[in-house]
Amino acid sequence: MDFQRYIRTLGDPTGATPVEPYRSAVVRSDLYSGVVTGVPVVVVSRAPAPPAPADWLCVRQTLGPNRHWLAWVPADRVSAHR
Repeated sequence: MDFQRYIRTLGDPTGATPVEPYRSAVVRSDLYSGVVTGVPVVVVSRAPAPPAPADWLCVRQTLGPNRHWLAWVPADRVSAHR
């Protein structure tokens, strides 16, 4: 599997809770190819990272019909989709 266009997952936090309803967003992050870019995503979960109450977000990247990738990224890299 070629991961070059996938968002690099940066964490594996514990204590995750679902975000309901899901929220559209854009994440500014690096891909496994090393390119840093903005990617449209859906925020599906959040997890605490001390000392802040919600420093990690799990985002779902769409790769194609019925193909998605989940990645944990710091919350400050995610902005609301406009």
